[in-house]
Amino acid sequence: MFCSYRRLNLQSRSSSPVYIHKTFDPFICLQGEYTCQGRTPSEVASSTTQLYVTEPLSEESILACEEAKGSPFQAVRVVQWRPKILAMMGTQARLVCITSGFPAPSISWTRNYQPLETGSGRITVTPSGDLIIDDLQWSDMGQYQCIASNEISSDSVTTFLYPFKAGK
Repeated sequence: MFCSYRRLNLQSRSSSPVYIHKTFDPFICLQGEYTCQGRTPSEVASSTTQLYVTEPLSEESILACEEAKGSPFQAVRVVQWRPKILAMMGTQARLVCITSGFPAPSISWTRNYQPLETGSGRITVTPSGDLIIDDLQWSDMGQYQCIASNEISSDSVTTFLYPFKAGK
């Protein structure tokens, strides 16, 4: 497992806990459970481990950690999306991507894991992050990925869009 938090890199070749024996502020507050997830177009794998900070905390560090807990910063999460969408060709398709986090996350989209050109023509992203495809075509079929990120973290989800013709 390999995880990164800003400039702190953690590596474990198994599901064993990761220990930090010597650290520096602000990472002293990072003790807890962590899950790393790796994705390819064909599979998803994840591993969870416990991070322990064994360095004794100074009174100043304890106060800093308590203050950080009340911080308004919040990790990004995609909280609503649909894994599959069937939409009639010629109509408008809306791929929902509702997020939480502070600062507010920026949202980008990929199609079949390639950057998606938006903002001109038939494909646009709403201010709330939804992807709109006007005049849906058969060629629009594919795996769409919503990627949300802020200074704290990022999260992503995928939606498969399947256009269909109206029956007679």
